[in-house]
Amino acid sequence: MIIKDLPDKQWSLIHTLNGQLILELKNLLGKELRWNHKEWIITVLVLQRAIKETEEAVLKTSSTMLNGRIFDAKEKTDLKKGVGDLNRIVPLVNSFAGYCIRSGSILWADDIENHPLREEYRRYEYVNIHPDRKFIAEYVFPIRVKVGLNQTVVGALNLETSREENEFKKAGPHRISEIVLRLLDIHGPFLLLSEAVMADENVNESLLETHKKVLESTAFNVTKAKAFRVAEGGYE
Repeated sequence: MIIKDLPDKQWSLIHTLNGQLILELKNLLGKELRWNHKEWIITVLVLQRAIKETEEAVLKTSSTMLNGRIFDAKEKTDLKKGVGDLNRIVPLVNSFAGYCIRSGSILWADDIENHPLREEYRRYEYVNIHPDRKFIAEYVFPIRVKVGLNQTVVGALNLETSREENEFKKAGPHRISEIVLRLLDIHGPFLLLSEAVMADENVNESLLETHKKVLESTAFNVTKAKAFRVAEGGYE
């Protein structure tokens, strides 16, 4: 069974949604961690499924932020600026993102070279992204759609940095997961919905506007919760 690719209009919607996610995450991490986004690369990966007699899946790159610039449309990609393409296939086996998708768990690697899954690490060049530095730490988070106690993984958020003493390592898995997963769990249902056939441009615009507002509201609540903890004598 061959998984049929989505129409260009749907990919355009998906890339725009993922670009909104990256922008809101960049702003939120900047407030929460004094995060220097120019020293990181972020890529959203989308999982496509086809279920008939058997289930098959393919993982593809979507919007990417490199050197502080967000590439959230095919026409915005520019190899001279480091991102040559979107919609590139990433293997579900032998990749950190694939492990995250298969397990449904966060992959946390402060030191890629000495991580137990080092052999599964894949360089960005395989998906026509050419950073101007070597990354030494990687963090991958599942994008989920949760229904009660059940969940379906619809993609992954991949972040890498070239700095050994980076903001994620200093803050630790609990604090970072608390921030990142709040946004991702809001984003997941929108990502799933975007794979439905939507020929009406007004519907797409409404979806994008709603997504943007919900992300902003969620980020505001995360920041407000931190202010409350600090006032109560908790961690900063």
